[in-house]
Amino acid sequence: MAKYLVGDVIKHWRKQTGLTQEELAFGIMDVGNLSRIENGKAMPTKLHLDALFTKLGINPNSLTTIFMTDKMAELQKITDSLDYYLSNKKVDETNRIIAQLENDSSFMDDKLNVQYILAAKAANMINMKESPKTILAILSQALHKPRTEIVEDKLETYFLTKTDFLILEMMAMLYFELGEHGRAITILFGLKKNIEENCVDKIERGQRYPLIIYNLTRCLGLANRHEEVIKLCVEGKAVCLETGYLKLLPDIAINEACARYALGDVDACTRLVIDVSHFYRLCERYMDNKIFNEYVKEQFGITMQ
Repeated sequence: MAKYLVGDVIKHWRKQTGLTQEELAFGIMDVGNLSRIENGKAMPTKLHLDALFTKLGINPNSLTTIFMTDKMAELQKITDSLDYYLSNKKVDETNRIIAQLENDSSFMDDKLNVQYILAAKAANMINMKESPKTILAILSQALHKPRTEIVEDKLETYFLTKTDFLILEMMAMLYFELGEHGRAITILFGLKKNIEENCVDKIERGQRYPLIIYNLTRCLGLANRHEEVIKLCVEGKAVCLETGYLKLLPDIAINEACARYALGDVDACTRLVIDVSHFYRLCERYMDNKIFNEYVKEQFGITMQ
């Protein structure tokens, strides 16, 4: 199969469709980054590549494989399977894929791949409800694998990859589970600030920010810091709407509803509950809506129609 420089292909189709760099980059990445990609000075992530192709009217799945070797394409399929099994809590399948990748010396020669495997192991252990302290030890090893040191209260100063974010999010929630609430909240606030200062890309911001806000407001709510929860939830909902990543929008709204209820603002809580129920029905998430209705009846005494 022929292989091409991804920048040349993007540039060719952009010109063929009559788009300027500014028009193609809008909503996806900084125009300077697109220019570097087209000039062969940078490589886009798969996420960015898919977004660029989609905007150009090209099916991403039809072209992605021409930019990688057959071995790379095979490994991409395997890691995609691993991500799928992890997200669906398929413990045995996850362990099988991890073992398969660990036996591939070319894959494990890359420190970032080793970090990814360690993070996957930790996530699977969380799914199996194993000891938080044991999982934290693996996550700490994963976090420091590509670098010599990282300071938890200075997270905004680092360039953090997607895997770094996932590792730190897991660590924060495990610390909270172990009663180290202050440490957990410090990490989550650090991740929030890192996104605000370093993540100008709309797609990455949409993926990362809502999850940080959800976990942070959950922890702050359990620590009875309800005013902060409300402020952060408003910010989080705005980012969900701005970026179009709506998956966590109802979850963030539920955290806000809990905070408003705790502060005695039952009317505002009720309005949020109704909005969430409408959202679930609009998205045809009927089972989520049923579970949610049972939850709000138990928590707030609100019976949905």
